[in-house]
Amino acid sequence: MSINASGRVNEYEIIYDLSFEISPPNMKSDVETITLYRDYSFDENNIMGNSDREQQIRKEMVATSAALIYNRLNALTNKSN
Repeated sequence: MSINASGRVNEYEIIYDLSFEISPPNMKSDVETITLYRDYSFDENNIMGNSDREQQIRKEMVATSAALIYNRLNALTNKSN
């Protein structure tokens, strides 16, 4: 988060933290964590736009996390073949 000279917020940081566990047969499973960070500018004159932007960033973070988990599953599948 950053603040301007008048003490108002200019920028926010969103942190998305996800823990997951993949349990392949006959293998030890570990809990893995994905942590993503995104910054976005805040416009005090466009409150609705800020909310929409934040929701879009969160959706992108979920999609990125899903892709990372998929890649991890794919790597495990290729490793076991």
